[in-house]
Amino acid sequence: MNIKRKTAFILALALCTGSMTAFAETNNGTSPANIEVKGKFVAASGGGTVIAADVTWDDMTFTYQDGDEVWNPDTHAYEVTDGGWTNETKNINITNHSNIGLLVYTDYDVEYGDVDFSIDKDIVSLPTAEGTAPADAPKTTIKIGVSGEAIQEDEKLGSIYVSIYENYAKVISVSTAEELKAAVQKGGNIVLSNDITLDETIEITKPCDIGLYGHTITANNTIFKVTGNCRSIYGGTLKTSGSNASAVYAAGCSDLTLEDLELESDDNYGLLIDNAKAAVFNSTFTGKGLNGANIGVKDRPGSLTLNRTIRIDSGIYKENDTDKVTISAEWGLYNFDPTEYVDTDKCDVHKGTEGWFVTEK
Repeated sequence: MNIKRKTAFILALALCTGSMTAFAETNNGTSPANIEVKGKFVAASGGGTVIAADVTWDDMTFTYQDGDEVWNPDTHAYEVTDGGWTNETKNINITNHSNIGLLVYTDYDVEYGDVDFSIDKDIVSLPTAEGTAPADAPKTTIKIGVSGEAIQEDEKLGSIYVSIYENYAKVISVSTAEELKAAVQKGGNIVLSNDITLDETIEITKPCDIGLYGHTITANNTIFKVTGNCRSIYGGTLKTSGSNASAVYAAGCSDLTLEDLELESDDNYGLLIDNAKAAVFNSTFTGKGLNGANIGVKDRPGSLTLNRTIRIDSGIYKENDTDKVTISAEWGLYNFDPTEYVDTDKCDVHKGTEGWFVTEK
């Protein structure tokens, strides 16, 4: 009995000294105590993001066929055929079972001489698997090839790396002209996973960023006509050779940024400014251009800002020697004398062994 009482006392003491919140009222016995009962709702967290992807691949053994002596019955002599890698490709398959979109990056390291790997799509975006059956989950196939230096025996050539990330920025990867056109019509963050050849101009009317990621877009016509707010085009090569067709035709847009680009133009401009505002960073303009220039500005209001490392092989052409377009060369390195475009109250220009430097005062 004493043990039971002692235990009860300890439990009561624990309740009294604990961190519990107590509610009380004085009751005179004339009516029952009214205790309000409440329910507290805690919303479900949704389970969070789950990243799950299946990655499978073919046997990555490629064949180099050595040259051989072949008897020619017409000349009665042996002829030596050239050796070379076969044209076979191997597949890497990725299937997205995640409840979020994924970005898949494929890269490689070469470990043998001048062997080279080809990857048909080095960046791929896969949509979420939500709303799909497992058998119909979003998937892609990446093709790998080998070329280059001969091997004399079985060798390890290198390694392929497949990295998978959450596509939180909703990046859209494209590898064909049709995919690029469709992505631009929607707008957003667009990246190239392969070189693309265009047979018609793509007009940009919605906000977007287009990353070339080291790839090339080739055309015999204007590549991009920018009439809307295309925020940026960056990181690759734009090559056009059509007559009177610019790689980028900025027509009525504002705040267009071109960065880390090589713009090749023959019989046309790499960039044409027409009632538009554009800024160019770390870019090169090559080719004979049009009117002896790689960049053209129309006789309409606009602006062109050059910054950091700028190379223009054939100059800037101003229609009717217009003064309606403000051209400014800010701090950086130029392969031409940019003095006429420099605000000399803010910057100095001096010539060095690598070109002309514009520096802040």
